[in-house]
Amino acid sequence: MNVPVRALLCTVFLVGFAFSSAAGAQNTPEPGQGVQPDDVRVADLVATAHEVGDYLNHVAYDELVQRSADTDAFLATLVPPAPPPVRTSNSSSYGGTTVGECTGFVIPDYIIQRESGGNPSAMNPSGAYGCAQTLLSHYSGGSCSGFDPYTIEGQRACVDKLSDGGTNLAPWAATR
Repeated sequence: MNVPVRALLCTVFLVGFAFSSAAGAQNTPEPGQGVQPDDVRVADLVATAHEVGDYLNHVAYDELVQRSADTDAFLATLVPPAPPPVRTSNSSSYGGTTVGECTGFVIPDYIIQRESGGNPSAMNPSGAYGCAQTLLSHYSGGSCSGFDPYTIEGQRACVDKLSDGGTNLAPWAATR
């Protein structure tokens, strides 16, 4: 049952309570005989109204919290997951380029700069990834099978293989 329906039911209850209090007013004792029944009924009505108001505020708050959680969960489904972070190591067995975090590649700096700006996590809508924007298909069953595309070492080894040790820049012909 949602909050507006509960509020309507509570209102009907309170109106009914008020009418029953008014109907009981005919049986009031004479003044000076203590607390009047109307006073007690009005006090009860006010107390009940406060309790109902507190209850409705609590229910509305709980519903708001639930809707907020539902909204957060829905929005999380709209945002694509970020690519895994690039893992680096202390290995520096390669010489070559140094652009941003992309170091030691056998291909010229300008290729790395134009392809990724030196960002080892750069992702292209075409599926190219990393410092030299190699296609992820190279890593899964292609020329670079066995290398990890999410490490600079894996990207470096793949670029070394695709470029024949830096002598073949054809895979990056459009970058020149």
